[in-house]
Amino acid sequence: MTGTYLHLIEGTGNIIIGPSEISLKATDVNLVGAGAATQIVDSFGYSLKLNGQERSYKGNTYEGVYFGGSKELALNLPSKQIDVITFDSSIELGAFGGVNNSKDYLYLAIGANGTVAGRVQIPKSSPVLAGKGFNVGNINLIVGGQTAFPIRNVTVEEGMKQAFQNVDVYLGVVAEVGGWLASARAWVLVPKIVETDFRKGGGWDIEFKMLGYMPEWNWADKGVSPVVSMLAEDSDANFAAVRDENFVLANTGVSRTEISASAGTDEAPYIVLAFDGNLTEEQIKENLKIFNDSNAELNIDWMTDDSQFNPDEDVSATTIADMEKTNADGKKYRLALLRLKEGGKYIVDAGGLTFTDEKTFSVEPFEKLALTLTDNQISGKVKYAVDNTPYVIRTYFSNEEGGADYMISEQEISDTSNIELSVPTSGAIAPTGEYYVTAFLMTKKQADLNGDGKEEDALIAIDNQAFNTKAAYTNVNEPSAPTDVTLQTSGNEVMRAEWNASDNVDGYNVRIYEEKDGEWTDTGFGYDLDKNTTAVDMALTVGGNGVRVNENGNTAESVPAENLLPDKTYKVGVRAYKKSENGKYYSKETESTGEFLPKYTPMDIALSMNGNECTADENGVYHAYIGGGDNTLSVSGSDADATFKLTRMDTNDQIPNENGENTFAIPEFEGSLMFKIDGISGKDVTSVFLLINMDKEPPVLTLSSDIFYADNESGDYTITGISDAGSRIMYGDNEEVVAGSDGKFAVSGNLDESQTSSVIMLCAQDFAENTSIPQTALVIKKISNTVTVNDSYAENSGSGEYSEGETVTIKAGERSGYKFSGWTTDDSVQFADSKSAETTFTMPSKAVTVTANWTKSSGGNGGGGGNVCYTVSFETNGGNDIASKTVTRNSVIKEPETPIKDGFDFEGWYTDKGLKTKYDFTEKVTKNFTLYAKWTEKDNGEWKNPFTDVKEKDWFYDSVKYAYENDLMKGISNTEFAPDSDVTRAMFVTVIYRMENEPQTGKCAFTDVESGSYYENAVAWANENGIVSGISEECFAPNEPITREQMAAIIYRYAAFKGYDITTSSSTSYTDNDNISDYAKNAVIWAAEKSVMTGNTDGSFAPKANTTRAQVASVFMRMVENIK
Repeated sequence: MTGTYLHLIEGTGNIIIGPSEISLKATDVNLVGAGAATQIVDSFGYSLKLNGQERSYKGNTYEGVYFGGSKELALNLPSKQIDVITFDSSIELGAFGGVNNSKDYLYLAIGANGTVAGRVQIPKSSPVLAGKGFNVGNINLIVGGQTAFPIRNVTVEEGMKQAFQNVDVYLGVVAEVGGWLASARAWVLVPKIVETDFRKGGGWDIEFKMLGYMPEWNWADKGVSPVVSMLAEDSDANFAAVRDENFVLANTGVSRTEISASAGTDEAPYIVLAFDGNLTEEQIKENLKIFNDSNAELNIDWMTDDSQFNPDEDVSATTIADMEKTNADGKKYRLALLRLKEGGKYIVDAGGLTFTDEKTFSVEPFEKLALTLTDNQISGKVKYAVDNTPYVIRTYFSNEEGGADYMISEQEISDTSNIELSVPTSGAIAPTGEYYVTAFLMTKKQADLNGDGKEEDALIAIDNQAFNTKAAYTNVNEPSAPTDVTLQTSGNEVMRAEWNASDNVDGYNVRIYEEKDGEWTDTGFGYDLDKNTTAVDMALTVGGNGVRVNENGNTAESVPAENLLPDKTYKVGVRAYKKSENGKYYSKETESTGEFLPKYTPMDIALSMNGNECTADENGVYHAYIGGGDNTLSVSGSDADATFKLTRMDTNDQIPNENGENTFAIPEFEGSLMFKIDGISGKDVTSVFLLINMDKEPPVLTLSSDIFYADNESGDYTITGISDAGSRIMYGDNEEVVAGSDGKFAVSGNLDESQTSSVIMLCAQDFAENTSIPQTALVIKKISNTVTVNDSYAENSGSGEYSEGETVTIKAGERSGYKFSGWTTDDSVQFADSKSAETTFTMPSKAVTVTANWTKSSGGNGGGGGNVCYTVSFETNGGNDIASKTVTRNSVIKEPETPIKDGFDFEGWYTDKGLKTKYDFTEKVTKNFTLYAKWTEKDNGEWKNPFTDVKEKDWFYDSVKYAYENDLMKGISNTEFAPDSDVTRAMFVTVIYRMENEPQTGKCAFTDVESGSYYENAVAWANENGIVSGISEECFAPNEPITREQMAAIIYRYAAFKGYDITTSSSTSYTDNDNISDYAKNAVIWAAEKSVMTGNTDGSFAPKANTTRAQVASVFMRMVENIK
């Protein structure tokens, strides 16, 4: 869950909140409102320990339990402008959780202390050590804050929103600045430093105790805080020395003088010299010398960036520029600040320079704890305490010296000179054991914690004391710890933890640790189990989803959960717990030994049924079809040493592995049955599924005809018929074709020149290898012979080429002045009616000549003459009609006008139907005959639809045509487009990539995008350009069907990438608008307004429905046409 945790941190994890227990796991946690650049917590997850408490907050009393954290936070406080204090170490959190009397509000308080080594960076605006940084060995930390939020009649999300928006919390950090400047310290309150952009006074300050000894200088303009209260007259302040030794030299200045400096125990003596403000620090360094009372020159260690204070140096020094006096004299000065190793008499010599003011004083340290621990009793005092200043001391139990694991007391100190604190020996604060004790001294600073303009008190830890002896403690409610905790790998990146049960417990808590750089780190992952569970199988690398909430708490979305990684070493710690009305009481933790978790690599498994390879569908399920009788499944894998197990899913019965050869006899069953195949390699198991369809009925094979004709010239023929859809049509010498989805098939072949006929045997075999009754096809070569019709006056006399057995129709026509008297022939054919001017006969296996006979009509004047005429007819083969021409014997005919046929070009006139011989119009006509027109089809650019499942009447015909012609989409085969099949995410992104002409791209970031796959470059390009994102940072899910709302979102981002207008002006009126995911709402509105995508006829959009190939083709055509 990403959001504002306690107004301090934000990250990804899971939250469970109840009246008596709080658990939190998160990663990538940042300072609120500061972005990734101010990350302060790398990762954390803390379990919570008990301590019954009662708290008052805003007038209400809450009772519950106090939890001490058991997980470290790696902290850092960076800024682009200023690093006041930085550190890279850890602090452990604690939290108090409780409910009010009405049990309807939960109160949550944060508290923690710690000490770390780090670094203090002085701002460049500081007059002392400006811009310098110092490593500090002892930085004091404190976390404080509290909030309350409802837990009744609200959802968890609503409750957490209120918690995030109303919380008061801060992180306090205090460090003394530089070993040599013992009287300066910096303090910071987080997140105020972020909210105020590190503005001075907005949550941080640097206090200089020593500056209070120089009231004659104006420090307010320098933006620093002299701790003037330290100058109060008390028993420890060396005020008299300050007054006595402070004097002003003559206005002309001096260059050499003798100065006495005194200092008590723990005090640091200083000399301050005032030089002209125009001088630089380098000039002063070059000229200034200091001598002891033996006149020996002392070395001056000028402090610079990254200087380390050397306590053995006689003098440590720096300068402060642009100083003015409190009683302004109109001048500016540069002060030289000299820290002396010890008090005594010194001679200061400025060489060629002069100084006008000098001062010497000694400064005592800030407050320090001076405590002893004897027999569980702490006693002592606060050294250098400031009068009228409230102090609080917190004490902690810790497993390590100086730590702060379990808070045992928090007490205001009324008498800083006489402190008495008890260390408990029993209770419910911590598990039974021996602990180090650490005490933290705290005081209050003023800051606006709520942003309401009101200053509030915030506790700041200013010192700590760690005791090197241990105190024994007994938890009176602690159950006995589990024993014999073991951890083993189970394969497939799964680990199994087991332990022996503890008596009289209510459950167990399991924590998972990872070995990093030789140390064990709590991963934040674990399990909370009931008392009957003493083993758990942990799929460490498999995750579901978390919830991401923005920092304002007003939006939430599902995100992939964080998971652990393979090829790492892990161990588990198991604690038993008892429940009480105040919460849970945990036992000591018993840990397993470390166990390496190897990465799981799936095995490649190959299946074959009865020798035929099985293939997997888009869902990864393999398919096989069998008939009755014996059927054998053979299994092999990429691991030669692997073993295999076959299980039928209806009964979970295991099928025997025959002879250990990884072959399995498939049992009898009816219909379809799913089997699971497990490939076992070591401890890893790879499983695939096989759906077997049992079919004992043979297919039916029907031929379109008993006789099929081959072309006379080429010998080509085609046998057609119908059988079961998808069945194999087998013929010839192991040749086969596959029947289409409608069952139709076509078998093509060829008769060679020596063959006039052939008998082809065909049979059909279905997926289960059931075979049909064989069918016989007779193939006969078409042998053509010429029919010549003499003395016919018909436009089409019947002359031409015919095959044996064809029916030939002949026509005599009409001859002026003559009457038809019958047909004659010398070729032994039988006319249907030899006396009819139009009759038929059956073509024999040879050429035939027939003659139309005429007798002169009686009557008339005897004209006519003896010229013989012939008719030439024109067969245009689909073109416009051309009239026959009549010419006298031995004359020639003129070529007629060119015929016209839409979509074709005329190639000339030919003497035969086969269009082999072109007619020569210079030849003399000696008989009646017909000329045939030859055509070639024009290439008019019209689409030649290759897909049998896309018809011109289909609504998607034009869309498929567009996608195919523009090379956006291809068929699933040469003849199938599969318009109703789902489109995967990879397919869809590939189409967009093709629209961009497949530009160069970098390496794909998603681990589930297979290298070398057809979609690899497309996904990489789309991800680089913000067009797609994965379902997680690592996964794209390329083979998952794309939903309608995903498609809308992708084309919306693509339009933005292209620079198209993506503004919207309205909301959708879809009936299922509430079901559209937030990320896709604008995209769906835009797609509707641009008419790129439309809703269904029932008024819905169906955002989660899958998208078909036909719909995708339609969307891309509309997108190109509508949004440019």
